[in-house]
Amino acid sequence: MAGNLSGKKVIVLLLKQQGGEVKVTKKVVKAMVGNLSGKKVMALLLKQRGDKVKVTKEVVKAAAGNLSGKEVIVLFLKQRGGEVKVTKKVVKAITGNLSGKEVIVLLLKQ
Repeated sequence: MAGNLSGKKVIVLLLKQQGGEVKVTKKVVKAMVGNLSGKKVMALLLKQRGDKVKVTKEVVKAAAGNLSGKEVIVLFLKQRGGEVKVTKKVVKAITGNLSGKEVIVLLLKQ
């Protein structure tokens, strides 16, 4: 559900109708960052439920391997810089991405 092109619409609807009852699990966050509209979905989720969003190594890896990964990584760095951990698996995911070079440069600047 959260991993498709209409992910943002689904999340908006869920947050409006269920509010605090929506569980923000690691699996949900990974699906969102893996979405082509990942930045928009994550920006919304961080705004609405930021206290429940954990930026784990797995989440960073999922974002790094996504076509819109650069934008999601930038969002994480701006809002949760201290939580962004760059591991070997994250670097491997980045190098397999079309915007990988840009993401590596971005991370090196941090």
